[in-house]
Amino acid sequence: MIKRQTQPDIIVIACNTASTIALDLLRAELNIPIVGVVPAIKPAASLSKSKVVMVLGTHTTVNSAYVKMLITNFATECKVLVEDSEALVLASEQKLLGNGFDPDIVTQEIQRIFNKPDAFNTDVLVLACTHFPLINAEIKNALPHQVTVIDSGLAIANRTHSLLKIEHQTCSPILDPEITFYTTGNVDSEQAKQSKIEALLQCPIKFKQLLL
Repeated sequence: MIKRQTQPDIIVIACNTASTIALDLLRAELNIPIVGVVPAIKPAASLSKSKVVMVLGTHTTVNSAYVKMLITNFATECKVLVEDSEALVLASEQKLLGNGFDPDIVTQEIQRIFNKPDAFNTDVLVLACTHFPLINAEIKNALPHQVTVIDSGLAIANRTHSLLKIEHQTCSPILDPEITFYTTGNVDSEQAKQSKIEALLQCPIKFKQLLL
């Protein structure tokens, strides 16, 4: 239904939770390129010197069968810790919308997580939620000095760009881009976020209703 209404050249599932649940199902159903956002466990395992890596995301993501598969396939030489934080998800949304964001909440949550005995030797933290780069600076400021933070954002952007070039056989930049957000919610309520999102993306956006 989404494909029929929007006619996309490519679909990016811009959510770790949705990707770990639905990526394989969507690829089986649709005949267009689909890029999923999944935790960067493979590069984290390669980067880690202590061989202790932490994956931080939502409860559903870090406990998913997909993440367990990534750990089994790419991080068998590492101890991989998984942690979830609803508090960081909420803080990210508050920062995006300018709605009562408190950086001390981020500091307290990171300290809570890294004060656990198992976390002591962690030297790579994987941000396994697409909300968390919004508070990347606050997370880094709260972390022990030896911890490197990575996420899959750049790799996903590069993969998407590569597939779009194949689809269009061109390297020409898109001039004056406009991004359309399709929502299953109320368009008027979503438009309250418009200026914040446009400032983040640095281009115009518009909202359209997606009928399911």
